[in-house]
Amino acid sequence: MTADAPHQRSATGYVLRQLGLALLYALTAKAALLFLAGNHSASLIWPPSGIAVAAFLIGGPRCWPGIFLGAVLGNLNTGSTWPLALPLAVANTLEAAVCQRIVVGLLGSVPSMGRPRDYLAILASGAASVCLCAGLAVTTLALSGRLAPAQLLPSFLHWCEGDFFGILLIVPIAMVWRVRPAGRLTLPRLLEAGSCFGLTVAAGQTAFLGAQGNTPLRAVAEAAVLIAVVWAALRFGRHGVTLVLCVTAMLGLLSVMNGMAPYSEAQEEKGLLLFWIYMAPLTFVGVITSLGIHERNAAEDALKSLSKELELRIEARTAALAESEQRFRTLVENAPEAIVVFDLTLRSMVDANPNACRLFGYTRDQLIGMHPVGLSPEHQPDGRSSEAAIREHLERVVAGESPSFDWTHRHASGAPVACEVRLVRLPSNDHVLIRGSIIDISKRNETEQELRSAISLLEATIESTADGILVVNEERRIARLNRRFLEMWRIPQDIVETREDARALEFILSQLGDPVAFIKRVDDLYSHPEAESFDLVEFKDGRVFERYSRPQRLGPRIIGRVWSFRDVSDRLNAERARQRVEAQLRQSQKLDAVGTLSSGIAHEFNNLLAGIMGNLELMRIKQGQNPEALDEIFAACGRAAVLVRQMLSFSQPRSEVRTLLQLGTVVSDSIKFVRASLPSSIEIEQQVNADCPTILADPAQIHQVLVNLCTNAWHAIGERRGTIRVSQDVVSLDLAAAQAIGSELREGLYVRLRVSDTGSGMSQELRERIFEPFFTTKAAGRGTGLGLSVVFGIIRAHHGAITASSEPGKGSTFHIYFPARQEAAPPASGGTSNQAVERGRGERVLVVDDEPAVAKVISRLLTQLGYHVTTFNSPEEALLAFRKEPKAFDLVISDITMPTLSGSELAARLSALQPGLPVILVTGNSGLVPADRIGESGIRELIQKPMTREALAAAVARALLRS
Repeated sequence: MTADAPHQRSATGYVLRQLGLALLYALTAKAALLFLAGNHSASLIWPPSGIAVAAFLIGGPRCWPGIFLGAVLGNLNTGSTWPLALPLAVANTLEAAVCQRIVVGLLGSVPSMGRPRDYLAILASGAASVCLCAGLAVTTLALSGRLAPAQLLPSFLHWCEGDFFGILLIVPIAMVWRVRPAGRLTLPRLLEAGSCFGLTVAAGQTAFLGAQGNTPLRAVAEAAVLIAVVWAALRFGRHGVTLVLCVTAMLGLLSVMNGMAPYSEAQEEKGLLLFWIYMAPLTFVGVITSLGIHERNAAEDALKSLSKELELRIEARTAALAESEQRFRTLVENAPEAIVVFDLTLRSMVDANPNACRLFGYTRDQLIGMHPVGLSPEHQPDGRSSEAAIREHLERVVAGESPSFDWTHRHASGAPVACEVRLVRLPSNDHVLIRGSIIDISKRNETEQELRSAISLLEATIESTADGILVVNEERRIARLNRRFLEMWRIPQDIVETREDARALEFILSQLGDPVAFIKRVDDLYSHPEAESFDLVEFKDGRVFERYSRPQRLGPRIIGRVWSFRDVSDRLNAERARQRVEAQLRQSQKLDAVGTLSSGIAHEFNNLLAGIMGNLELMRIKQGQNPEALDEIFAACGRAAVLVRQMLSFSQPRSEVRTLLQLGTVVSDSIKFVRASLPSSIEIEQQVNADCPTILADPAQIHQVLVNLCTNAWHAIGERRGTIRVSQDVVSLDLAAAQAIGSELREGLYVRLRVSDTGSGMSQELRERIFEPFFTTKAAGRGTGLGLSVVFGIIRAHHGAITASSEPGKGSTFHIYFPARQEAAPPASGGTSNQAVERGRGERVLVVDDEPAVAKVISRLLTQLGYHVTTFNSPEEALLAFRKEPKAFDLVISDITMPTLSGSELAARLSALQPGLPVILVTGNSGLVPADRIGESGIRELIQKPMTREALAAAVARALLRS
């Protein structure tokens, strides 16, 4: 069965009820046609009108479809056509609806037919409604041509009489039997009802239809009718009298229709009027009698009901008193608190419940007769005498108070018992009875002490935390805050003392960078009480707080919100610094990788240069002269070797080595290196003075200074075409001028290096910060902010100074000052084949190099110099040959970097086989062998690739000399 099944059943029942009502209306109308008036347009009695009114009174306006359908069918039975039957049916339906509205309006409810006013209301409403219906019906018949003008008034009167009598016949009996159905009839009562009804039919038949011309018989019959009506009213009430009157009326109407005595008149209207004049007092007698009987019965029923109810109440009251006494005793006996009753007149206790016995440790018999002083210590914890305090409390009870107080009792064992006592005076006639309710509060006191300890711990925790804590209640007012919160938000003491939330909030918002967002977030959280939140709060002064918020709950209920604030400014700054250092480290790692790559390239390039320069030396020796072409090739190889050494010195970590040098030479070499890294749109101009004094400096660091300054100038120029100018000169500074440049400078002579550009320039604020570490104006990922700070550090380490001059749009110029030295720079290493070289005397030399070209060059140069040379390209093969004849070699020359065994490891193994054997290491990168390793494992010399014939001869001679 679906969910719509009850609704479908209800609709089906409604339709069936309406069809049944229509059928009843139509059948009754068919019967009413027997009472048609002489003009055959209206019935002398129309019971369907009573059925319609009763249906509206019982079922309400919802029954109109059944009445309307029945009226249509009933009017069709009178010979009316459909166009005429429909408006007549509307008039019949409207008549019933109007009558129902008037009756309910007059009575305020549906009539129960238990009062005379109910009958009068039906008479009045029926008269009004039938006039309306008759007027509509006669008008309809006249318009249709069914009635002549002369028939209008008689037809109207006939229609009013018929409908009115129909209402008077049907409505009372329907309402009586609907509102209060008759009780069950026993056999004697059923026989009596049949006799009364039979008397009515017989008397009515005789009076109205049978006693024609027999006046005495008719009088007797009419008297019998009256007796039957009174009998029905007295014995069967409204139900019986309505039936009897209905039967009497029907018989009388039949006599009127048939023109029989006593109401046989020429005109039916006159006969009908006479009959109703007869029926009026009969109906009045019957109705009034039945109503009286009804009221008497109702009064008797009410009296019986009241008497029964009174008896039940007395019984219930008696039982309730007994139950109340038992309940009181049960409540006292089972009360959770200890209860004692003290008789002030007897000055002793007269009752006690089991809990009192357990509380004091005495039996009930022991407690009865005791005085409260005997259950108390001599003094209470506050120092008062127990006897005096008890007397004071008892006096308050006598005065009408109900005091409640804490009290310390004494157990039978002597142990103190903390209690809460409440005294109440009990009603009594001859004695003053006082009830004492006593609760053991020892555990409560312990709980309160634990609660106070917990609150104290919470207070201490809140005040000791490093976070600022703020608690806000449901009204968004400050309920609690700790001192750290005030310190973090710097709230003045006067605002704290006033406790004005608005002032505190205004002060807080005045410090924030975005107060609108702050308030919006707060409002969002209060609109979602269950939500938790974590975010950052930024201040105008750069501080940053972590803000965390969650609801405060009391059980399932949210009673506020807790906010905690933590100052993370230092942590964020440290995090940013760490990120900058990590970025710097990544950049450094990139540079290390580039340096490693450069070192490898330089090593291989040195091997190539070594082969080229060695073969050039041999060609020059064979020719016995210095052709110009060979000299230029040799010079180019020398410059390439210098460039490679500069690359190695810049790309690899190395110890600071300061030497006397000409700044111009370093500048020229560095500009060559920088030129290759700059775009063609950047032009470099240099002006170097070769006559400048020397300076004591590390060439690699000076190179780094120039690279950083030129790179910075390039970035300042950007994508435009521009010029970088590098110049060098000598300046003499007095003390004042020196101090104006740098606080560490002294009076004297300085070599000044200037690097200027045609870039965008700088403001004064930028100039003041350019040497700060990590400060940069470049976009993220374009710079670390360390370049100029490194330059500044190098210059200061060389006891110099650096300054910058710039204006926006006019480029920048950096001035670097180095203290000048009077010593001359050492001459550059190198030589020509015309120089005298030391020659060998047939010493045996073992040459090991994984690069065949280099090994061949060294072997040819040494052979030309007079040495016996054995060459190996594999260190393992060289070691194997040496093990066979350790005394066969006077000197070993080995490359440092070889794939399977390094030169240092080979020297160590050879030295173990022949201690004191001199070893010369050849390398393209001098940084691979620290200077302090010279002398270990027989290592005598270190030769830098590419080497000249003179350098090789000198190194071999020195190594053999020290062996």
